[in-house]
Amino acid sequence: DGAPLTGPCPAPVQLTGNGGGQSVARTVTATDGGAATAAVTGIDIDRAAPRVRVSGLRSGAIYRGSTPRARCVGTDPLSGVASCRLTRHTSGARTTYTATATDRAGNVTRVHGHYEVLSFYVRGARYEHGAFDVHPGRTYTLVVTGARRGSGTASPCRAVPSAPHGKDWPFHSLGGHRWTLRVTMTANLARHPRWHVGAKVGSRLRVITVRVV
Repeated sequence: DGAPLTGPCPAPVQLTGNGGGQSVARTVTATDGGAATAAVTGIDIDRAAPRVRVSGLRSGAIYRGSTPRARCVGTDPLSGVASCRLTRHTSGARTTYTATATDRAGNVTRVHGHYEVLSFYVRGARYEHGAFDVHPGRTYTLVVTGARRGSGTASPCRAVPSAPHGKDWPFHSLGGHRWTLRVTMTANLARHPRWHVGAKVGSRLRVITVRVV
């Protein structure tokens, strides 16, 4: 208003660095000594993706009967976490999961994993490479989960690849759809390295493999 500027308007400013509370201020001056300053404050920039993990689950783990409680855990030091979701898909004994964290700036991070849940297993026996390790002469507990009714065909076992069959022995209910049966691995199991053990749930036969060690 009445005097020209001493120079052109300041060049545009592009902010690219992450951080909160950033600001930009620029001043123009006139030939008569007048000056004016414009400032923009409170600029928050978050271009970094959040971190995400699953608490309670370990990818690749094999759980017996049930899984630990799991939840999605997201962290973001800049804008903060807007949401964290854990989704699962189960096919047979295998479950795949995805944890998705989204921060308030819209950045997204996903992690994937998988685990296996055994609904029929040998308590007290190591599980490795698809079979339970058992010692002849020792007594173990067979456990069936998720069944309303159960009976076992654990005696006699049948050498792999034959399907287990023979006299049915009733499981004992532990409540919560869990059933158990104590079985002794007799010395004659040493004749073969691997055996099939079965549990019948209604008309369905569940089969596991035991490995003599």
